[in-house]
Amino acid sequence: MKKYGAKELIIQTANKLVDKNGYANTNIIEIAKKADISVGTLYYHFPKGKIDILLVLTREIAQDFKEEAKILGFREDMDFSTLEEALSYYLSLIIKLHKKYRLTMAAWESEILSNLDYYLKLRDEMDLKKEIPDEMNLFIKEINELIKKFPNENLSLEGKEKQLYVIAQAIIHKYTYDNYGFSSDEELLKFLIKIVLTVLKD
Repeated sequence: MKKYGAKELIIQTANKLVDKNGYANTNIIEIAKKADISVGTLYYHFPKGKIDILLVLTREIAQDFKEEAKILGFREDMDFSTLEEALSYYLSLIIKLHKKYRLTMAAWESEILSNLDYYLKLRDEMDLKKEIPDEMNLFIKEINELIKKFPNENLSLEGKEKQLYVIAQAIIHKYTYDNYGFSSDEELLKFLIKIVLTVLKD
């Protein structure tokens, strides 16, 4: 059985509690109790409490997200009869990946909105200027692969990469948090496909 140091144990315990109960319903005392450590020990490793723990969780999830996104795309052996079918395949994978990390992503966004000054201080430390483009490049890479698979559709992404990424991510993020605006994944997919095709064919 793998043994964790106190800091790693806190992170593992917090992650499980956030997944189970949500960030807002998880408190420091509960984390310490479940990790079988004192509250003092927790604050020794995470002086700002929950926000410091959330920062570590968010970093780990960002890395996991990127690693999983790398293997989601199109493979040489994949054969799609229509452009819409291919788009549906890829976008559905992105939606599932966002849902997997829904609670922690929502918690981080909530902390940003309630404590913007602290977020701005952390932004450089997290190297978001690098992480966000990395994630965007993965998305754009797969859209370009899609364009190659359907050369007769006259699709182009040139000069519209960032705009397409931002629009798609914003819609998926909002839906992932609270299903806002859509009754099902299928309804969301139809809407996203229309947006992507409009951008690519414009």
